[in-house]
Amino acid sequence: MRPPPWLGPDTRGRDLALAGASLAGGLLLYGLGTQPQLPGGTGAPERLFLLPLMAVCVAVGLRRIATRASLALGTVAVLADLALGGSLATVLIYTQVLYDACVYGSARTWRRLLRVTVALSVLAAAAGVLVLGRWQGIGFAAPVVLAGVLPVITGLSVRQYRDQAAAERVRAEQTARLVELDRRQAVSAERARMARELHDVVANHLSAVAIHATACCPCRGWTGRRWTRPCG
Repeated sequence: MRPPPWLGPDTRGRDLALAGASLAGGLLLYGLGTQPQLPGGTGAPERLFLLPLMAVCVAVGLRRIATRASLALGTVAVLADLALGGSLATVLIYTQVLYDACVYGSARTWRRLLRVTVALSVLAAAAGVLVLGRWQGIGFAAPVVLAGVLPVITGLSVRQYRDQAAAERVRAEQTARLVELDRRQAVSAERARMARELHDVVANHLSAVAIHATACCPCRGWTGRRWTRPCG
C-alpha cells in the first residue's frame, strides 16, 4: 500500500522546523508580555505560561506522525493556558494544531472538530447575550470563531483540494495504464495479422512450387500426404 503523500522522507525535518519556529514566535510574544489575556487572571507566575507553550509546540511537531496525539496534547495545553489566564502565543499556535488535525487527520476528526467549534461559538454568543443583556453580546463568540472555527474551515478547504488532486492523479495513472494496455493489445493484434499474412504467403509459394514440380514431371506429384515416385 502506498503511503500518504504527506508522509515523505523529509516531512519530519519540516515539522520540527515548524515546531521550532512556533516556539521562537511564542517566546517573542511571551517576552512582549502578552499574558494573561483574560481579565483578572489567576495571579500565577508568568513562567508557568511557558509550560503550555512548549507543550503546544511539541503538538505541532507531531502533527503528521501522530495526529490524534498532537490534537490531544495541544488541547490539554491550551486548556491549561486558559486556566492560568490565557496567553496569545499558545492560542495562536493551537490554531495551527487545529488546522493540521483537519488536514492530516481522519474524516471523523475534522467532523468532530467542526461540530465542537461551532457549538462553542454558539454557546459563547448565547452567554454574551445573557451577560450583557443585549444582542451585542454575540461578540463574545468572535475569539472562538477566529481561534476555532476559522482554522478548522481553512483546514477542510486545504484537505478537500488535496483529496481532489490525489483523485485526479489516480485517474491519470489509471488512464495511462489503459492506454498502455490498448497499445500492447494493438501491437499483439498487428503481430498476429503479420504472422497470418506471412503464413499465407509461404503457403502460396509452396503451392506454386508443388504445381511447377508436378508440371515438370507428370509422374511425380503430390497426393495430399506425400510425393509420388517418378516413373522409370
